[in-house]
Amino acid sequence: MRLGSIALCLFVSLPALGRPLTVLIDPGHGGSNVGAPSRHPGLYEKQITLAIARALKQQLSLAGHRALLSRDEDRFLTVRQRSRQAKQLGADLFLSIHANASVAHDKHGVETYVLDHQTAELDEHRASAAVTGAEVLFTGLRTLDVRQRSIALGRVVQAALARERAAEDNRGVREGGYDVLAGLEVPAVLVEVGFLDHPAEGARLLQASEQQRIAYALAQAIDQFAKSEPAPFAILRRENGGER
Repeated sequence: MRLGSIALCLFVSLPALGRPLTVLIDPGHGGSNVGAPSRHPGLYEKQITLAIARALKQQLSLAGHRALLSRDEDRFLTVRQRSRQAKQLGADLFLSIHANASVAHDKHGVETYVLDHQTAELDEHRASAAVTGAEVLFTGLRTLDVRQRSIALGRVVQAALARERAAEDNRGVREGGYDVLAGLEVPAVLVEVGFLDHPAEGARLLQASEQQRIAYALAQAIDQFAKSEPAPFAILRRENGGER
């Protein structure tokens, strides 16, 4: 923006997406970061998340979406390497897959996380500090838009995961300060697909049929989100030197 110019900034809500999405699927953990142990010796969270992610990629591809994996093998990635791929690959949506565990080995159920409000505010402050003038307003509105759509995505995903399960298995949509969700400019959620150390639920999570069922539920949720949620706000700017 030139000094002394006047800018008119409008955020316009577009129609529902209704188009194929580019989805970055992030299988939690990997390599030396094994994640939660299962009740079967030698099987860890990193293997379960990768199996579900691969199945989800296939389901989304069948539905016409472009599905990508942050890792497609047993290797270590930092959280920044994972989230950075979302921008590099032009993702419209980011989904991180994890499995839970508890100290007493008695908890069960599924839950979905969005970035907590405090961490989202820190993201906004960092982004705003790098810009000036009207760009500060743009940054704040973009952050709010991404957060609102992440919450909407979380609700759709949680409903799909909890469907056909007992009511007590629905642990709801929660907020968390997960680094892998921080700094993203697209709707992003982290799902906990169950407790690996629970005697019954943990055993099911090791079964290929259960992994396929979870992948199908996640694919249905993402497809529903693509068809029903508004597209990101478009930014229209006009300066006294014309439009650009």
